[in-house]
Amino acid sequence: MILSEKLLTLRTRARLSQEELAEKLNVSRQSVSKWESGASIPGIDKILEISRIYGISTDYLLKDEMEELPGEVVADVYHPEEVREISVETATEYLDVIREADKRIALGVGLCILSPFPMMSFIGLSECGLLFSSEDIAAGVGVGVLLAIVAVAVILFVLNCLRLEEYDYLQ
Repeated sequence: MILSEKLLTLRTRARLSQEELAEKLNVSRQSVSKWESGASIPGIDKILEISRIYGISTDYLLKDEMEELPGEVVADVYHPEEVREISVETATEYLDVIREADKRIALGVGLCILSPFPMMSFIGLSECGLLFSSEDIAAGVGVGVLLAIVAVAVILFVLNCLRLEEYDYLQ
């Protein structure tokens, strides 16, 4: 079976019109018609896109000796039954949650950026003899404070992800 026959067979088995396939490939319907009649052949970029749409290998498309159609052909098509309608209230609630999340993320990022400062301050104060008896103790306490600050930031990030998880379908 030659390429033009394979293209026609794939499209009809996937229940796509020439126009629908053309739209998916960003070409004209006439281009699809020419490919299926053998008047022209698609470029390699379109061959790759066709194989992705139908979920088949490029080998099947390009090798004339491969006539066995691999499995059921189902095109990567838009299915209106998969669309969820959302209310204005849900959209408004989502935007409010996003605004809150932005503030918590900004706070978490700020905490991460500022987390080394207490450690550096403790070490500096210990060098001057104002806070700790040794720099090692100051560094240990500083690292502990740094880790605690980073832990708070991570908790903020995780809580944001959990809060936004219920709105994943809007993405």
